[in-house]
Amino acid sequence: MMNETISLGGASVVGFGECPVIQPDGIYYEGRRVIRLGMGGVGVGDVGCVGIDLDAWKAANRVKLYPGQRIRWIFAKATDDKASLDDTVAQAEGSFGTASVFQKWFDPVALLPGDLTETEAGKIDNLKVLGIGTREAMIAAGQSSGLIIAQKAEDIPGPISVRTPKIYVLVEFVYRGTQSSMPWPVYDDATFARKWCPKEALWGLSVAFSQGADAAIVPKETTLSNPSTYTPLPSSEKIAETAADLMKKAGEAVGGAIPWIAITGVLVGGALLVYYLPKRSAPALPEPKRSVPALPEPA
Repeated sequence: MMNETISLGGASVVGFGECPVIQPDGIYYEGRRVIRLGMGGVGVGDVGCVGIDLDAWKAANRVKLYPGQRIRWIFAKATDDKASLDDTVAQAEGSFGTASVFQKWFDPVALLPGDLTETEAGKIDNLKVLGIGTREAMIAAGQSSGLIIAQKAEDIPGPISVRTPKIYVLVEFVYRGTQSSMPWPVYDDATFARKWCPKEALWGLSVAFSQGADAAIVPKETTLSNPSTYTPLPSSEKIAETAADLMKKAGEAVGGAIPWIAITGVLVGGALLVYYLPKRSAPALPEPKRSVPALPEPA
């Protein structure tokens, strides 16, 4: 086992700068960890997230967790990956034996591990998407059941950015771990980027709600033989129904113009309700006035 710092040469090499330094937790170059070592295995460190010390960032940017309780969060999700509404729900929820973006941060069900190299907070289950739409609508949906905003991305040290354009996904899950906080969840899908890289990410936590009065009313923990025990609480149904109503009204307010460019969906009573939000067509611009007489058309 490595328990002391080893310098590879200790001197600068012309054209290459400092030599790497090996420590028990990783290989460092110019003061930044570029290769992670340790019990979690070997992995890429801060390479792919230029300018961010991810260890320091993860220590400074944290969201609260509530062991044994139901948690509601709103994520910003970039839409430049051209994912459909169903694809976006699948990215969040995943299913038994398939990948979910939440497996980047948690172990999804009992005995089924997430990303072994970097999961931070332990186990969750009963993960469901309650709504997809604008940030304002998803906040209002949560507030309809008495939830208040506890943390917002813009109020923590950061930096945190999700690519635009983006939509917002309201989720709930039961946290089965024991920690009181974890690094602020972000996911960068770039090929060489760390999943925690908070710059121009695909997914990023936007809003964390406070715990509702019924947050501790949870089903039994899931198992491999029974991976889905999700039972919505009355507050969960209220949140989803409010999200559906808000987005339906938004569509009615816009009117019947085409093309239909924005979509939102909510889970109500186990069924996904989809609303297509039309965008008003821009009025036709008048022909510009000519400053000189038009020349006759050529013969």
